[in-house]
Amino acid sequence: MKKFCLGALLVLASMSQIAAAQGMNSYFDLNLNSDTVRGSYATRLSNPNLQMGAGWLHHQDKGDIGHLGLHLVDSAGSNNSNLIAGIGARLLYIKNDGSNANGTAIGVGGFFRYVFPDYDRISIGGHGYFAPDVVAFGDVSRYQEIEGRISYNVLPDGDFYLGFRAARANFDGSGSTNFNSGLLFGMQLRF
Repeated sequence: MKKFCLGALLVLASMSQIAAAQGMNSYFDLNLNSDTVRGSYATRLSNPNLQMGAGWLHHQDKGDIGHLGLHLVDSAGSNNSNLIAGIGARLLYIKNDGSNANGTAIGVGGFFRYVFPDYDRISIGGHGYFAPDVVAFGDVSRYQEIEGRISYNVLPDGDFYLGFRAARANFDGSGSTNFNSGLLFGMQLRF
């Protein structure tokens, strides 16, 4: 796990330098509820349609999920900049504190964000990722995550949001664990 964290920090540091040098879009996202906290960071790479990111979810009783992701991001639809979507994959590290099981998986999926044209301070968004057994390694046999949210734009580059997330992993020999299933509150800062 220490190697994964160190690698994620090095990737984030290099992404930040690239983004700053090229004036690329980046965001930092933080959300929580009574049991979990998740922080994530993403930035566009030199190819303006590629986005790379990393994040960490911690559940105080059940364990941790870290991810590194790469997505192709663009306006979804003909000349409609109100709907942005990304498709790609996340490399996941999953650790179950209850059974001491851990492993990795490759989650395939994507995300979207839609800003209402007549109410441009309000947006909806979400993401979903799925990793079946064929792309799950170690003690992990399957992973799935969905999240939906509604956001309010407080500042030009800052939102508060209310959402719902369900993140579940199956482990060989120890069943499944719900790392998060419920409401969350968060903020997203874009720079």
